[in-house]
Amino acid sequence: MMPRKTIARIATLLSFLLLAASSAAQDQPKPEAAGDLQPVENGKAFAHGPSVSRFIVPEGWEVLPPRAVGRTSYLIVRKGAKNPGDMTIDVMLSWSPLLVEMKDVIDGVARRVPVPNTDGQQQRETYGIEHDLLQMLYGKDKVGKPDAVTVNERPGFKVLLNSGPSLSDKEAGVVYIFETGPDERDRWKVKLRATFPKVYQDDALKIVDDLVKNLRW
Repeated sequence: MMPRKTIARIATLLSFLLLAASSAAQDQPKPEAAGDLQPVENGKAFAHGPSVSRFIVPEGWEVLPPRAVGRTSYLIVRKGAKNPGDMTIDVMLSWSPLLVEMKDVIDGVARRVPVPNTDGQQQRETYGIEHDLLQMLYGKDKVGKPDAVTVNERPGFKVLLNSGPSLSDKEAGVVYIFETGPDERDRWKVKLRATFPKVYQDDALKIVDDLVKNLRW
């Protein structure tokens, strides 16, 4: 018979895989879907009506047409290289309905929660669903602790990544997550995720820290 601890670990992994599959499905925009993002200010900004928020595209950034999967809308912007070897920064912003409390999505204080199928006898530490998924994708040693931030008077969290979509040691990134919405019942999660070459990490982080200020609530 398989040891109880092994069964618990498998159950935990399966739970994470289900969460990851759901997140991955949301992170693959369909080319034909435009979603709730609409260009405003002569295309210099994009407004997300349901969450009453918008993003201003700064000069020098390439922007791709908004896309969506279900009720989740996506906008991709890129600061491209002018010459071979120059820094590039790829950024994806997303607006999705907040279906659970924000503290369950991301939090700066770790909580201990029961491991599935252990009858509460085993517990693990978590900073929220988003943080769990990042750790599962990149590894615990590649994902930083969530730090509280405030952008245009809106509190949120920032997570540093010592990896990127290619899972190579040459990429790094950062994730910002905020809660917003028109009222207490209609809440939205706004996420900005940036990826850049690790060799330019210090400069890229400063640029992304300024970029996220272009979110308006």
